[in-house]
Amino acid sequence: MGRAQVMQAEAAGMEPTVAMNPILLKPTNDIGSQVIVNGEVIGNMSARDYFAYKKKLVPDILESVPQHWKNGHHCDRRCGKSGGDQLKSR
Repeated sequence: MGRAQVMQAEAAGMEPTVAMNPILLKPTNDIGSQVIVNGEVIGNMSARDYFAYKKKLVPDILESVPQHWKNGHHCDRRCGKSGGDQLKSR
């Protein structure tokens, strides 16, 4: 999980989960990265290989989207631990 997502979760008073960053690219050199999907290492890929591969990751991304977002709702930035009543239709 990316450091930024961990810090954002902590700032929001939430427990960080891999669903907050389902696809993580950790640079390994100037032209490639280690690809991590839902917390599991897929392998190292060049930028070109990842660009060709990334469409296959859409189901993994959609799996991590909270159900209320899939139903057309979102939570505005005022939501915190008890922000469920802040859900609004888009």
